Amino acid sequence: MDSVRYLRRIREWAPGLRLLAIALVAAVAVAFMTSTSVLAGVEPGEIALTEDDLPPGFVADPNYTKDSAVENIGPSRQVQYEREPTPTNLTDGPVVVGQIVIRLDSGVGAGDALAMMRRLYIERLAFNPTDSGPNDGGTFTLQKTENGLDYVMVGFIKENMIIVTLAAGLPDVVNYPGVLELAGISSARLDEKLGH
Repeated sequence: MDSVRYLRRIREWAPGLRLLAIALVAAVAVAFMTSTSVLAGVEPGEIALTEDDLPPGFVADPNYTKDSAVENIGPSRQVQYEREPTPTNLTDGPVVVGQIVIRLDSGVGAGDALAMMRRLYIERLAFNPTDSGPNDGGTFTLQKTENGLDYVMVGFIKENMIIVTLAAGLPDVVNYPGVLELAGISSARLDEKLGH
């Protein structure tokens, strides 16, 4: 497929990518509707990905980049960055990167919360587990292909945080190691904040 056709297809996919971001947040909110005690900790925004963490050309989508709170659970930070789907960008990496970081301040166990999120992404957003990465009690690796784009998601527990990172782009360009590397930036920031 030539670059002009890729550009047209990416423009057609853009609304779907935005709907995906909305659905990711909705899934997180639905997953956490129980409550109890509160723990103190690092704010999710202190460890979430920033434009500086990404290749040149990514800019924040203000509609999907915000601090909020998941009711009765704790604070969250959602970010979504996009870049122009030029032929170079399409072959160089993802064109959309999103992340949700949630601090668990309630009595919901981290493993239970992660399992609920995983189930919701599978049932509501048609993601599938992949053997590209771990799918166990502390991590999930999900993927789907839709309209010619691959969506790769990695979610894991780190201390009292759940970090879910997503990248979307052309098949064989967006992959588990690349998404894990992005998620690792937030993980390393949390270690630094906690003095590890």
